[in-house]
Amino acid sequence: MMEAARAVADVRRAVGRYQEAFRRRSVDGMVALYDEGAIFSAACDDGGDVRAHFEALFDGAAHASWHLRTEPSESTVQVLDDDGDSTHVVFSGYAKVSKLGSFAITEIHSKFVFVYVYGGGGELAIKRHSAALQPKGRVHIRGPFTSLRQLIERKRRLKRGT
Repeated sequence: MMEAARAVADVRRAVGRYQEAFRRRSVDGMVALYDEGAIFSAACDDGGDVRAHFEALFDGAAHASWHLRTEPSESTVQVLDDDGDSTHVVFSGYAKVSKLGSFAITEIHSKFVFVYVYGGGGELAIKRHSAALQPKGRVHIRGPFTSLRQLIERKRRLKRGT
């Protein structure tokens, strides 16, 4: 059986890739993190299609973020050996998704479970992604966020040097 410390380190790297692709709002980057034939059931009504879920989530977003409320550790990561040919790693916890649009901020508070499998390059790929809304659920904050959007765009331009 794989060492728990290695599994935790691998999950931390996988979570880092997930957060980076999410921060860039890269649909292709997000899809690449999922194993072929992955099962996806999120707290959103998207029919289980990974690409369609992230396209809808990122559509019209001036900013989007995914914040873990639970960090990968030996208490939140489990190693499952199937038949010796494949090893699955399970990470579960709580997260918050935030999306800034033109006239609203939406937050989605959820409990998630990622079941990973090791891919060809030795990196973890998501085989199953389940999420359910927490009691706080979805929070919508409405208002004109033009000045906040302008600030975000100004920061991006400064970062790019344009």
